[in-house]
Amino acid sequence: MLKSKEIINFLDSYKNFLIRHKKTITVYLILSAVIVPFSWQQDVYDWYYFMGKFILEGKNVYSPINTYAIIKRGDTGRWGYPPLFLPIFSLSYLISAFAGIPFHVCHKIIIIFISLIVAKKIEEIAGNPSAAEFFLFNPLIFTSTVIQGFLDVLVMYFILLTLINIEKRSSAAYLAFSFLSKQTAWPLMLFFLAIKCNVSWFLIFAAVVMIGLAPFLFISFNDTIYSIALQHQTRVGIAPFSYLLSLFNIKLSDVLSYVHYTVIAIQVTLTVILAIYIGEKLRGGIHDKIKILKYFLLFEVISMSYLYLLVPPIPHFVTYLIVPIIILMYTYPRFKYLYVGLSVITYISYTFDQGLRHNIFHYRVWEPLIYLGYWQLAGIIWPVFSLLSIITYLIFFYVFRGEIKHE
Repeated sequence: MLKSKEIINFLDSYKNFLIRHKKTITVYLILSAVIVPFSWQQDVYDWYYFMGKFILEGKNVYSPINTYAIIKRGDTGRWGYPPLFLPIFSLSYLISAFAGIPFHVCHKIIIIFISLIVAKKIEEIAGNPSAAEFFLFNPLIFTSTVIQGFLDVLVMYFILLTLINIEKRSSAAYLAFSFLSKQTAWPLMLFFLAIKCNVSWFLIFAAVVMIGLAPFLFISFNDTIYSIALQHQTRVGIAPFSYLLSLFNIKLSDVLSYVHYTVIAIQVTLTVILAIYIGEKLRGGIHDKIKILKYFLLFEVISMSYLYLLVPPIPHFVTYLIVPIIILMYTYPRFKYLYVGLSVITYISYTFDQGLRHNIFHYRVWEPLIYLGYWQLAGIIWPVFSLLSIITYLIFFYVFRGEIKHE
């Protein structure tokens, strides 16, 4: 009975949110209706479509089953992420098959619905109606969701729920859901362990993760572990510098492999130390949600910078920074500079990293004109992103230096 009452309350509050933002959401939906049919990121049909289909057919998506992606892109053919997104792909596939609507349209309608839920939650926490608008119309968020069809917005939602419910046991389940969605959320687990370190909380987290992974581990333990974890070594260590190494004809030899794993070990150690340090800073202060958000943002910026050996303008990672920044700028005015600066910088980087490389518009129309591969763009991406990184770090330093001084 309690659960049904909670659902009714949620639907009522969601309806009130839609009514309260009627004009804003009308504009948002009109823009979405115009853009959605004609834009998608290539992963939508290279991966999401097939994963939704294969799951419904009862196939092991963590085996090299996606021959389309193997032939077209030289990928492994294995679904490379945890399983939580898979039911959404299957739902999109079912709706598309029965309603005769293109898969990418069905998929992005679900994402838009999720985005509105996230906007509602951001408004509640920030205590200001404009917060929802700053989220929905942020160029990075809009591009990632409405144009490309990425589901990172769902990961953000689970992380946000973890942050605001940190005093409750439910936060362990929310963090587990983010863990089961995308590997980007994995390093963030250390932040929560540092400030909420007790056995019962961790057991709930571990239990939910294992329940989510169990069916796939049972089907094929080796395939699942390799696909979700081992093949993602290319995201850390010295692997992100493969382009620079190739300029000097340097290949990943045994010596470099040793260096690669050593760097990974150092990255993990630094993240643990950072989490412990921030945990000490927040000792006894988990009742202050704004303070938690501020230190969480600081943890994200620092850890992502050295963990992935990437700079902040890399689009996928910056989407996780936008939500806490929007909420924080209503308490700390300086964060508005961070919001504006990061939005402009990441929109530029998105154009290079995703717009041209992944070709977000319909292939038959746009590919002959603007499609370029990563290796063709890398010579432009590295210097441009490095310059944008310097600007980004300066803005972060200016904002955090000012706010820490006032603490």
